[in-house]
Amino acid sequence: MLLGLNYDSRDPKYNLLGKIFKIIDSKKFKDTCNRKGITNRQMMVDSIKILFISRYFDYTISNVVNELNRSAKLRKFAGFSKEIPTAEQIYEYMSRYSAKQYCKIVNSTLMRLNK
Repeated sequence: MLLGLNYDSRDPKYNLLGKIFKIIDSKKFKDTCNRKGITNRQMMVDSIKILFISRYFDYTISNVVNELNRSAKLRKFAGFSKEIPTAEQIYEYMSRYSAKQYCKIVNSTLMRLNK
């Protein structure tokens, strides 16, 4: 059984994840998504945040979605003001794009941050 994702602002893991989320929420990242052919930018941002939490804490996407629905503190930290997409919506949305497109988006974002 997995322990819950209990957000703590003093936890170094959450601090690092918060810095990553600031980059993902930035206008530069969203502009990069536009240039790379991403149609629904907000769904891309939400999906990537959930994927980062999933990989970072070694949870499944459905467990992360459940934790986000359970914890208002975690939702606020991750920047979800409205509804959380379901695991099925995330899988379906992410399957629309190739791994190559994701790599281009990440590389473009990193190149803009550290030239």
